[in-house]
Amino acid sequence: MSRSAATSPGEEIDRRALFLRTLEEMRARIDGDQHDAIMLSALLRKLLIDGTPLLALVNRRFKQRVRFGVLLPRGPVALPSGPPEFWMVGDAIWPKVQGTFGPPAQVSLDEFLSMPIVLALGHKLTVRDVIHYGAHVHGAVHAGAPSSEKDRRMLAIEQWIGKVLKESRQPGFDAIATQLRSIGRVVVDSLGVLERSVQDSVLADS
Repeated sequence: MSRSAATSPGEEIDRRALFLRTLEEMRARIDGDQHDAIMLSALLRKLLIDGTPLLALVNRRFKQRVRFGVLLPRGPVALPSGPPEFWMVGDAIWPKVQGTFGPPAQVSLDEFLSMPIVLALGHKLTVRDVIHYGAHVHGAVHAGAPSSEKDRRMLAIEQWIGKVLKESRQPGFDAIATQLRSIGRVVVDSLGVLERSVQDSVLADS
């Protein structure tokens, strides 16, 4: 099926505009407060995970080989006063952070979403898990109590991490918000080439 038959010109323009607006909003929220960080989960879910993700819909035209630039963590690493079963990447997944651990890598979307970034209470949490949790439990999409066993486990992990950080004299640190910011930075940087191609195509069609 040709591109013109698959989607109407209006639908494609709307998708491109939505893609550009999504990245613009992500940039505005990445350096914001805790609420902004949690709202990133809804934008990330729409862009990378939901149904046929917005990234896939937009890239049907451009057919770019999208890769995500990350630092591969060498964990697990414990907090100085924390138990050895606790490990969290924090900002260290983002290559522009100075003095971080792990070799740089270019990974696919599936590899990126499957990357473990938190280890706590014997469970590994991936990029996908953190995005889902921020959207469905923290309230970026559906506020409320966790409805699945995985969400209940993540809530218990978040509460446990909060206790560990408080005991480590970091009581104001929000683990989920910090992870969402670092995920957002990786995504915005990695989609820069595609973003410029979309901008050029919108200008050409105007």
